[in-house]
Amino acid sequence: MTAYEPSNHNQCSYTFAVLGKRYTGESSSPNLPMTIGQQVTVYFDRDAPMTNSLTDYEAASRNNVGFSRFLIVGIIVIIASILYAKRRAIRH
Repeated sequence: MTAYEPSNHNQCSYTFAVLGKRYTGESSSPNLPMTIGQQVTVYFDRDAPMTNSLTDYEAASRNNVGFSRFLIVGIIVIIASILYAKRRAIRH
């Protein structure tokens, strides 16, 4: 890691090499605290290493799926509540 800014959402700057070519990146640190010079795991797109992060893309994707499911269930509950309320209003 080449730079660490805790006041900027734990922003880290880092360099890494893929097939002998050096790349740089910036990402929020998933771990606290960090120190300059510390070795970190960098996750990157094999086809485009300039797309990189300190957070595992698969883990982030699983988190997004869980949140999406929560939103879908919430929307279904709201729609069901509205339909139930309308049905009760029509009956009375």
